[in-house]
Amino acid sequence: MTLSKPILLRRFALNWPAIALGFVLLVVWEGTTRALRLPANIFPPPSFVLWSLFIRLDLLMAHAWLTFSQCILGFFISALFGIAIGWVISSSRVLFEAFYPVIVVMQVMPKEALAPLLVLWFGAGILSRTMLAVLIAFFPMVINTILGVRSLNPDIRNYGNSLSCGRWQFLRKVQIPAASTSIFAGMKISITLSVIGVIVAEIVAGRSGLGYLLLFASSRLDMGFSLAILLVLALWGGALFAVIALLERRMIFWRA
Repeated sequence: MTLSKPILLRRFALNWPAIALGFVLLVVWEGTTRALRLPANIFPPPSFVLWSLFIRLDLLMAHAWLTFSQCILGFFISALFGIAIGWVISSSRVLFEAFYPVIVVMQVMPKEALAPLLVLWFGAGILSRTMLAVLIAFFPMVINTILGVRSLNPDIRNYGNSLSCGRWQFLRKVQIPAASTSIFAGMKISITLSVIGVIVAEIVAGRSGLGYLLLFASSRLDMGFSLAILLVLALWGGALFAVIALLERRMIFWRA
């Protein structure tokens, strides 16, 4: 406990403006809805949202595990193939000039629009949802890997060659550490985009998952439950982002 308290205090000291702003917004939200006597099913106060979350926690957890597992699977697939493909493309000037413009165009294309096509081709099951998560999270991972590898200073490369570094030694001790910051930045983007991909697929043609629950609650004008689902998704996305950030601090320790 003596070690954890200073850490918690430091975190609070660093993030107190965001915590204070969030608390003020919640108080204003609660007070406004109570004072104006707004209908709770349309404009629910935060207390009603928390109550909806509490009384339907079992239902949320029953659907949440499917959504969360697909998010993790989609992220791991996109990260694995994104880093590998990005590294291969960045290792050759011909491959870079041929593939990089295509990858950029694919990145700006709204992949959410492919959800109906994926459901039509692969059905409304887990496969189509995971594929949409992979497609959305894959291209930021590739682009950040390419930028990280190609951002290596030519002087460092020449210095490594002058020391007769082997290919594997140069990769392990120079290229990977130099590109790791950009790769982790891509992972932070991809982990949140994978959540969006799964939710979109579940809304389009899902029969389970938090996206399906969100669509069902919205159609019944149950805004308290809808906001409770969004709260769970926000906390999940923030937790995943925090895990990647913690892993980054542990692996890129020299930046601290």
